Amino acid sequence: MFDRGSFDADLAHALENPKAGLSLLVIDLDKFKTINDTYGHAAGDEVLKNAANAVLLACEGKGSCYRYGGDEMVVLLPKHSLQQATAVAEQIRVSIAELKFEKSPENITASIGMTSYPEVTKALHDIFSDADAMVYQAKDDGGNAVRGAMASEINQNSQRTIRLDTALRVEAVELWMRLLQGSDDYYSVSITNDSDEDVTVEAITLKKGKVYLSEPTKSSASDDWKIPMRSSKTISWKAKTPPAYRLRWLVPDSSVGQIIEIDIVVWGRVLGRRRTFAHTILATHSGNAITEW
Repeated sequence: MFDRGSFDADLAHALENPKAGLSLLVIDLDKFKTINDTYGHAAGDEVLKNAANAVLLACEGKGSCYRYGGDEMVVLLPKHSLQQATAVAEQIRVSIAELKFEKSPENITASIGMTSYPEVTKALHDIFSDADAMVYQAKDDGGNAVRGAMASEINQNSQRTIRLDTALRVEAVELWMRLLQGSDDYYSVSITNDSDEDVTVEAITLKKGKVYLSEPTKSSASDDWKIPMRSSKTISWKAKTPPAYRLRWLVPDSSVGQIIEIDIVVWGRVLGRRRTFAHTILATHSGNAITEW
């Protein structure tokens, strides 16, 4: 599959010629996290690869397939009406549901949302959000489903309501973050998700002003950190490169140095939407030593 950057470029190029028509599928695997947590990442990798192959096979000669992130995939179908795209989406759904795996005894299913421009979606900038909203309608209906409104049945108000509802659910998510350890190249952050939505953390960075202190190294590109709703997770890492500032915990009664601000910045996904979470801590800085307030 092509990557996210290729999708953004290809979508922009396709929308430069809107008269040709374009359908978009957004595919999200149902309960993929359960397989990862229960049977391990090797099982999760097998599921992802087999599901991706099923998507590629169903779309051969019809469109381009991309891994959007995590277990999400998207398909661009040029010159496809929504009815034609529905047939492709159903083939993908059935193929994924019929997959068998060596490392996991459980089957996997997919929720697929779709739209077509300009047949259904009338505004260029809404094409992804419309299809994305239909994914969560499919999930709300129990998953293993394809959802998309036909042009003859489209209700712009209901489409807008779905988009706004998803956006509000994403915006309502807040993370509580605390820096637990900062010594030389090693860092540890505790993140609490008090919301009713799961959050997938893709990257964490500490920075002072515009000076980055460190970045975490993952064991693999797909090894995102999952923080389920109403739960906490501690994420530890070793900096990829020597940080501009080294964090060291001072003795409580040590002399107070210059007060500085350090940001914990988290990039993540909620309901498939990208979000940036930032939390600022006050700290004292004396030489190369920093202690959190």
